[in-house]
Amino acid sequence: MAPDASEPQSTPTMASDPVPNVQRDKIHYHPTGDCIIRVQNTLFKIHKFHLVHNSTVFADMFNLPSGGQQEEGLSDDSPIILGSLSAADFRFVLKYMYAGAMSMQIDSIPLSALREIIAVAEFADKYEMMDLNKWALSYISRRVFVFVPPGDKGKVPLMSLPEPDLAALHGLYRRIDVEVGTEYQDLIMDAWISRIETNTLPITTALHAAEARRGALVAAFHWSTCSVFLLGTAPSLWHGITSEK
Repeated sequence: MAPDASEPQSTPTMASDPVPNVQRDKIHYHPTGDCIIRVQNTLFKIHKFHLVHNSTVFADMFNLPSGGQQEEGLSDDSPIILGSLSAADFRFVLKYMYAGAMSMQIDSIPLSALREIIAVAEFADKYEMMDLNKWALSYISRRVFVFVPPGDKGKVPLMSLPEPDLAALHGLYRRIDVEVGTEYQDLIMDAWISRIETNTLPITTALHAAEARRGALVAAFHWSTCSVFLLGTAPSLWHGITSEK
């Protein structure tokens, strides 16, 4: 997938200036780890096998000669830096990288873990982790966009997701370079817009949810504009935007 010109490059970098208040992660600073990575103000010490085995980007990086300089990622003072990522999201990624096969079974992972899986899918897409990306997208497809058993009245899980999850999902499917992404974006916006139209979700709540996901907000505006053009009447998309404080 071609990189978005507006987004920072995904290539890991090395620390240049010290960052104050850097702390070691309480979960993933493994004593036997052989690679130190800093995300925001958190240091992770992990086994680079997990990165090299899953990612062509990291594999190429670790194969580069050091050129006589100190090799990065060997100490807290010269970690590999991953930008455009939160420490919490990287922790989610490591959670599933270190998980055993039983813990990776899609049907055993609750829907409440969706935000974790979205973080995994975004990271895997960015760093070309094909197998991990395929697994994460399979989870989302099976657990979010399909009907659950008849005993649950055939309800689509997508329709009951909280708004921040809808915004995060929309952002994910705008990034990935697969044909199904567009179809899923439409389904996500249908779920979001239906709540606004039925007044079950005031627009200000939707705006807050989309604040960090501008693509979802733009899509909502585009949807409303098309509705006016095609139907001749404006939907109640912006209901409450002036009445709420």
